[in-house]
Amino acid sequence: MKRCRYNGSIVVIGIWLLLAGWIHTFALDADRKLDGISHELKTRGFEGIETRILTDQTVFITYENRIYRNQFFALCVVLAMIEKYDFGEIKNILVCPRIEGFEFCQILVPVTVLHELAAQKINAENFVKRIKYYRPDSRYYQSGSAPEQDIYRKVDMILKPAVGGRFGNFEDAFKWNIGLASELQSYLWKGGMANFELMVPLYDEIGIYTYEVRPQRAWLSQTVRLPFDGKSTLAVGLYTPERWGYAFSADWYLLNRYIMLGMNWEYTGFASYQNKTWSYSQPGKSSHRFWVQGFMPKYNIDVTLHLSQYLYGDHGWGVEINRMFGETTIGFAGVITNVDEIGIISLRVPFFPKKRWKPARFRVYHELYHSWTYKSNSVTPCAGQPLITGIRPGTGYNRNLMERELIPAYIKNNPDILDRAFLYVKKLKGANK
Repeated sequence: MKRCRYNGSIVVIGIWLLLAGWIHTFALDADRKLDGISHELKTRGFEGIETRILTDQTVFITYENRIYRNQFFALCVVLAMIEKYDFGEIKNILVCPRIEGFEFCQILVPVTVLHELAAQKINAENFVKRIKYYRPDSRYYQSGSAPEQDIYRKVDMILKPAVGGRFGNFEDAFKWNIGLASELQSYLWKGGMANFELMVPLYDEIGIYTYEVRPQRAWLSQTVRLPFDGKSTLAVGLYTPERWGYAFSADWYLLNRYIMLGMNWEYTGFASYQNKTWSYSQPGKSSHRFWVQGFMPKYNIDVTLHLSQYLYGDHGWGVEINRMFGETTIGFAGVITNVDEIGIISLRVPFFPKKRWKPARFRVYHELYHSWTYKSNSVTPCAGQPLITGIRPGTGYNRNLMERELIPAYIKNNPDILDRAFLYVKKLKGANK
């Protein structure tokens, strides 16, 4: 009996050693594959990369995209790069894109579904229906903080053409104002940003400014997360048009991010640089805007209703409708104030290429999107009325446009971006062979 028990113990120990060896080998193999994913993502220009295997057979990947123009396209590139790796027993991939260091969402993708998409057994439209979307306040996994050593305190110089035209109030002729804006932008820390923009005049028929180079914007801002899927930003500095002071904003997503509520408030004074002289006044004018925005689940359309108090005393309400065709946006807006009625047509188009240079301590690139806006007023300004109506100070930076590319409505409405990303990665692999 003792000999049988002894032999049985040897068998148990042997099985335990085999299992331990298999688990160790699997862990080493998985670690090598995670290192390979991290290296490949970093090589492509992604930052703040963290990879790990969770206890429920899920691969977790988080990153910050400052390389590709479109955030959803960047997410699809990450999925296409991961698809080639075989993790054996792994069932899911959890991808967590970040914006300015903040986790924006978590997207759970079954590995089998990802392989079916790559093998063209399902199309992109079916793929986006089979993934799961989690907001930061209802996480699938508590990810914590991403590596920050390679995200912050880098400087981007963004070159932007500035073209303005005015159909004169006092003569029926177009007058043009053409310049080149040079913007310096840097993420200082989580949620912290610095911005400085110079305007170089090239041609001016309107004659508002001199031909000297002038500062157009210079501000510092801090963004923080708010409870219930919200965020707020406070900025201090110089804004357009010729204002300086404080700008505050807060907004929240509702109903699985198909609705957004927000407000903006500015408290500013006059600030202008001409003839090598600064002219300014203490902040004393307040402007604000309360708005609600809805994202259509079946159409690439968002609608915004707003109630505003403008810079020069006029106030009223308005509606904005934007229709997205891929990365191109056409917008229509109407505003009714106590002074006049305003009609606006806008066009926002992507600049090529879709990819910027890799992030570095200093890099130069042109703007990712360029916008044209046509604005028409129903009343010609006269004595006792604001010279320009419907104007509020602005920082020129809108984080919501990046966030919009990762909300459920945008992902469901733009499956073609997924196809383009997989084709793009396939071409990259072919070029590297």
